[in-house]
Amino acid sequence: MNRLRALPPVAVVLLSLAAAALGLPPSPTIAGEPIREPVLVLPAVLDPARWGTARCNDGTPFGFMLESSPTGSREWVLLLEGGGFCEDQCAMCDGRDLRWTTSPGAEALAFYETLRTNAIFSPDPGWNPVFHDANKVYAFYCSSDVWSGNTTERRPIAGDPDGWYFSGRANVSAMVETLKTLYGLHDAQAATEVLFAGMSAGGEGVQATADLVYRLLPRVARSGRLRLVNDAGSVFVFDDPDHRFLWGDLTFKQAMVDAYDFWGSRLNPLCERAQDMMGGQRGACFDEVVVYPFTVRPRPYGLGLPLFVQHSSIDGFQLRAHHLTGDPESIEDFRANTLLRFGEVSWAWLWSGGAFSYHSTLWRNDRWHMGPAGQTLHEVLGRFWEDQPPEVVIYGNP
Repeated sequence: MNRLRALPPVAVVLLSLAAAALGLPPSPTIAGEPIREPVLVLPAVLDPARWGTARCNDGTPFGFMLESSPTGSREWVLLLEGGGFCEDQCAMCDGRDLRWTTSPGAEALAFYETLRTNAIFSPDPGWNPVFHDANKVYAFYCSSDVWSGNTTERRPIAGDPDGWYFSGRANVSAMVETLKTLYGLHDAQAATEVLFAGMSAGGEGVQATADLVYRLLPRVARSGRLRLVNDAGSVFVFDDPDHRFLWGDLTFKQAMVDAYDFWGSRLNPLCERAQDMMGGQRGACFDEVVVYPFTVRPRPYGLGLPLFVQHSSIDGFQLRAHHLTGDPESIEDFRANTLLRFGEVSWAWLWSGGAFSYHSTLWRNDRWHMGPAGQTLHEVLGRFWEDQPPEVVIYGNP
């Protein structure tokens, strides 16, 4: 019997914490056989001296789930969780009580238990032919900074005189280092292939930390075996004074630009350097149109990493965030704006639906197979993984 299914989520957490406290970090194998059920890994508990800065907003440990391949595959899917952000202008931090402390809690584990049988994590080769037997890693999001914060000290927020940590980059770094050190993610092995993906805020986090993963897996990255997926995390300019972002008076992009300083962020260093040279703002590198070339161009002009972007032309989160739901005319203005922004990028891989409003896809069975015949999401993503010729699929728009 699968032990994660047999035990309540809180029990899984406690057992994992107990093993770590005894100095017995979970192993990727038992008697030479791969572990068949997921394990919770808390890097800051395993090695406080090395990974103690991998933490949530309140300073408690960051965690991720690891499920090793049942076949010994050297393919890895690293998936960053989404969940919005806070920056005390448009979104107040003191309202994120489910997101700012040690991950995962019972609710997060229950969500993970559903996720691990769906879409890109499904073990069914018929439903998920490309990634079904990969090593699968799910990183819980508790830093509220789209994984971009690069600070080691508490930073001031409204509503908490002690301040919060914004340590998203440290969390990604600790995750990859832990996988390399303890769990068999070997940079030197020619068979190692990594899909570094994220949903919503996690998708933005992939591009915010791609340089980190490149540095930690240089052989994999330089050989083209590190591939990126931004699932519904792209920031595009939408400037309508009647439909500002969330509860502030800013555009989405400007809120992110300002949040760069609030979080103490670091983004793609090549993009930041270009902004410095032009007298711009480093936070502009949150904008997909701005950062995309610095992600995909060959070095030294970019990171030279393949990137697959999935973004609905009428993205559900952004429609709600801009107070557009129920306003058909404004929704069509939003759609037209998204399609215009698509035209500003020389895409290699883009997949976008517009027949209905939706957001992220990688965890949803009902979205995994959507799209035109022969160009469904999972089919195009599979060809991306297999280094087939680039594809741009934009469908379902009037």
